[in-house]
Amino acid sequence: MHQRPGSRERELIEPTSSRKTGHQVRDGVAIPQSHF
Repeated sequence: MHQRPGSRERELIEPTSSRKTGHQVRDGVAIPQSHF
């Protein structure tokens, strides 16, 4: 496990952001606008 600067934060923020625009969020709350 390598400690990368901002790696944890990015994993929490990036996945959510990319999922909102990329695919449907598992929570089912944020749906891709392109799909709308």
